[in-house]
Amino acid sequence: LVARACDAVAAAHAVEVIHRDIKPANILVRSEAGGLAPCIIDFGIARALLDDGPRLTPADVAHRLGTPEYMPPEQWEFGVGICDQRSDVFALGMVLGALCAGVVPRRKPAAAGRSRRARPAVGAPCAPSIALADIAASDPDRAAAIATRRRMASADALMELLRVRVDPVVARATANAPENRFGNAAALATALRTG
Repeated sequence: LVARACDAVAAAHAVEVIHRDIKPANILVRSEAGGLAPCIIDFGIARALLDDGPRLTPADVAHRLGTPEYMPPEQWEFGVGICDQRSDVFALGMVLGALCAGVVPRRKPAAAGRSRRARPAVGAPCAPSIALADIAASDPDRAAAIATRRRMASADALMELLRVRVDPVVARATANAPENRFGNAAALATALRTG
């Protein structure tokens, strides 16, 4: 299902459009003859890369538009204008991690003072298996329920599956430096299908 969501984002990338706010709430799933089909919605802050005309969100805008939990570091730091296809790849990696682990795979941010107007910082991405292990350490019943919903015998079994099959893909998709990520959503979809 996530690979098919990557295909949908890749279709936008193929026509030089980046979404800039990929998150589970912006991926609707409908039933069709071949199974489930994801539909990407809410292109409200999307950007056409080849468009030289006026934009609702110009390339040099410094606003932190988007959803912090799924946002790549360059978007958080410099705003939506810096985003490219690899920014959507980052968000898709976070979606994959969240769907598999039952929680957005991020470390808790360091405590810091902030003004009333500042957005709260989000922690650095982590492996989905580590995110689930953190839940298991503080709330074993919740971790067991997550495993059960994923048709796994235990949280430990789910953590091992995540460690072997999901963590490496999420790590590459959510690399801090965009050049270390999959180049686009199609490459991520291929990795999901062959991994």
